[in-house]
Amino acid sequence: MMKMNRISTLRLNFLFVTLLTVTINASALEYTVTFLGNLPGQLTTRALAVNDLGHVCGFSGTKAFFWTPENGMVELPPLPPRTDAIAYDLNNFDVVAGTSGIDFAGANANRAVRWNNGVVEDLGTLPGGSRSQGYGINDSGWVAGYGHYFQAGSEYWRPVLYRDGIGMTILDGVTGGYAYDVSNLGQVVGLTSGGGYTWTVAGGLNLLAAPVGWGSTRAGGISKDGNWVSGSVLSASGNLIQFARWSIATGWQWFSGVNNSGMASINRSGDCVGSGSGLTGYFYTDSLGLRDVNTFINPASGWVVNTVSDINDAGQIVGSGQNTITFEAGGLLLTPVIVTLPAIDDLTVTFSGDSLRFDWTPVQGASIYRLFCADVIPVPILPEYQVAEVAGPGISLPLGPINSQFYVLVYE
Repeated sequence: MMKMNRISTLRLNFLFVTLLTVTINASALEYTVTFLGNLPGQLTTRALAVNDLGHVCGFSGTKAFFWTPENGMVELPPLPPRTDAIAYDLNNFDVVAGTSGIDFAGANANRAVRWNNGVVEDLGTLPGGSRSQGYGINDSGWVAGYGHYFQAGSEYWRPVLYRDGIGMTILDGVTGGYAYDVSNLGQVVGLTSGGGYTWTVAGGLNLLAAPVGWGSTRAGGISKDGNWVSGSVLSASGNLIQFARWSIATGWQWFSGVNNSGMASINRSGDCVGSGSGLTGYFYTDSLGLRDVNTFINPASGWVVNTVSDINDAGQIVGSGQNTITFEAGGLLLTPVIVTLPAIDDLTVTFSGDSLRFDWTPVQGASIYRLFCADVIPVPILPEYQVAEVAGPGISLPLGPINSQFYVLVYE
């Protein structure tokens, strides 16, 4: 993701100002929005996963779907005699994992399934169990989820992994909870009574212990190469939940500012997405920090994103939202593009008492404006020459110290 960098320069000469504009190649991140539509007769649509081909799966009403740019939204059939289905994840070979059925018992009891070329496959249950759930899938077709079973007359849920030729098995050493995702190296992530965890066939359970000052953790997704885990950290009381990610190299890193939140998905670059309170989708990158995705969508498009669910290695994001102009609502695919930003060509200065007021029209996509000054041109864009930093247009500075100096306004 590129850094915005536009500059406007002016010289203050006592009571008059000569405006000079210097333009540097500038670019910024913006998302284009693709509305995925709805299946016939269905109203509520959510996009839950996107693979590196830009193909999407999710649910529309009570039906599972698979979407491509060429064919649009296609229904994935439920597992007979069930009538409902949800597609939670898909791999880079367009094999989709999910669940069919919604009931606790009977003919419509939920069952972990996998779709290959639109054909539904029953992944079964644990011995003695009647229900199961499929969530994450890797490029080998392994499916992470959970299954239910009876023991001593009681019902339990256990995290499971389905593999061809082996079937559905409990994750050894994980006493309870859920499995949400699996990497291409076979690393499973999920939630157990001890918090977030990773698990492998060879190494077993690895609890992702809470960092100092926090009570517990959750893990929701893992990058395809297994280097990054997305999730959240929770306070001891559970009242504060923060977006977070984890790696062996860094441990837990959390991103303050949004409560009741967790990162649902993460890619190879460590970029992650999640939904917070207040119906807003967020993403985090090392270059931009934690940001509301709507900040990077052109307001003229009318699109407002409410939730985000997944991010692929190309930076595409899926979620849901609505359009305030067309009134369309449902699943969305956000594709990052680099756009050229306009120059600030209306920089003005006014005298007010003992201060100077700098004003300009805000630039869509700009998050920070910085003012630098020096006695020479070009003004060095260095920390020691910075005199102000604001999030929006408009800076007031004392008049005395700044007469007869050059000023440079930089936005990014």
